[in-house]
Amino acid sequence: MRSIPACLLCLMILSGAALLGCNDEDTPGLPHTGTIVIDPEPDDIDAPWRLLGPEGFDRSGAGDTTHPDLAPGDYTLTWGEVSGWSLPIPPTATMALSSGGSTTFEGAYLDRYPIPDTPDRVMTNFRNAYDEMLADEYAGTLHADFIFVFVDGSPVAPPSGFYTRSEELLTTIPMFSGEQGHDEAGVVKPGVRDVDFRQLTRLSEWEIAPESDPHFPGVLRALYDVEVVFVLDVDWSHTLTVDSQQLFYVTSVGGVQRDSSEQPHYYLVGQLDLDSWAASSPLAANEDMSWSIVKALYYSPPDPLR
Repeated sequence: MRSIPACLLCLMILSGAALLGCNDEDTPGLPHTGTIVIDPEPDDIDAPWRLLGPEGFDRSGAGDTTHPDLAPGDYTLTWGEVSGWSLPIPPTATMALSSGGSTTFEGAYLDRYPIPDTPDRVMTNFRNAYDEMLADEYAGTLHADFIFVFVDGSPVAPPSGFYTRSEELLTTIPMFSGEQGHDEAGVVKPGVRDVDFRQLTRLSEWEIAPESDPHFPGVLRALYDVEVVFVLDVDWSHTLTVDSQQLFYVTSVGGVQRDSSEQPHYYLVGQLDLDSWAASSPLAANEDMSWSIVKALYYSPPDPLR
C-alpha cells in the first residue's frame, strides 16, 4: 500500500477545513441583507412613521417607503399622528427581518371625519372637531344656513338672538386658536388650551321639527345631554364647564362618498341652547356656565377698518 505524500495530505486537510468553515453567509452570491416595506393606508394622507432596528438604526419618514439592504434583526415601527385620523392598531409593531428576506409593515388609519351620511355621524364629527380643536373640521359640519340660538333672556345674546354661521366661526376659530376672550365688562378671559367633550348623549329620536318651531320648521331635530370642559391656558387649574341640554337640528344634501356611491350628506343647520345658568364666580377653579356665555366670551368681531 502506497503512502500518501506528506504535502498532499496537508493540502487535503486544509481543503476540508475550509469547506467545513463555509456557511450560507460566506457563500458568494447569497444576500446578507433584507428589505423592509412600509405601507400606510390611505396613501393620500402621507402618514409619518419612525423605524428602529439593530446597531442603532433609526430612520423617520412619511408615506409608502421601501428600505433595501438592511441588516437582519428585529425592527420596530411606530406610526405618527395625522390630524383628523385615528392611529393604526397597534400603533407600534415589531417584526423580524432575515437575510435575503422582506418584511412589510402595514398600517390602516381610520378617518375621524368621514362624510356624514347619517345625523348621528355628523354629531360625531361635531364632537371630534371640538375635542381636537380643529376649526376647519368644525366648519365642515355646519350648513351654510347654520345659526346658534342663544337661550331666551341671555344677557350676552346679540340683538338678533342668534349667531349666523359666519358669526359662529368668529367665536369658534379664536377659541380653537387659543386667543384670549373678554366678558361683557371687558375683563380678559384666558385662552382655551384644551377641550374635553365628555358627553354628547342623544335623549330623543331624530324627529321632524313642527311648523311652530320659530327657527327650524320641517328639519330633523334631537335633544342632547352635553358636558364640555374648556381648559384655560393658565398655570393653575381653571376650567369652564357646560353641562346642559341642547337641541340640535340637521339637514341633508346629496353627496358622493369615496366609493363614488350617492349618499346623503348631513350638516348641522342649528343649535338651540336650553341652559339659562349664569356664569359662576370667575375666582372659582371651575366656572359653570351656559354654552351661550362661552361663545360670547370668545366672540371676536371683524375689524370694521379692514
